[in-house]
Amino acid sequence: MHDVAVRALRALASRGLEALPSTWSLLRLDRPVARKAETHLFGEIDGYDAIVARFAAALKEGRPVLLWVRSPGGDVLGLEDAARQMMALRAGYSAPVYAIVHADASDAARRLAEAVADRLLLRGERHRRRTHSGELSVVEELAGDDDEPRTA
Repeated sequence: MHDVAVRALRALASRGLEALPSTWSLLRLDRPVARKAETHLFGEIDGYDAIVARFAAALKEGRPVLLWVRSPGGDVLGLEDAARQMMALRAGYSAPVYAIVHADASDAARRLAEAVADRLLLRGERHRRRTHSGELSVVEELAGDDDEPRTA
């Protein structure tokens, strides 16, 4: 990966979204997920249909895409269909797709990031104890601001 992208990803991981380069597109996965988007008394649920549509729109911008994954969980119904749709969209896209998955992210949202990311950065102890699907070209752990990313 290019040094500029490495620095940008490290800044994002340590400082948050204010470090997002203006030349990148952002796709946030930070709400509970389900087959269809819904609004409840306690908040909004992000639908897989809406996530796929936002991913398609981000790809059409022709810039690197960052998946910011902090979803607290949700429904697995529709997850694999959404992952397949996102992989099909990704196949025709040449710019990189990056993902930062935080320790509080659910398995479902992480699965979507695993399906399409060229580079997946993991934050937190929870991710060190798990295995991944093997579909990634690189998985890195980010333990803290002073730690160097390392290939898992």
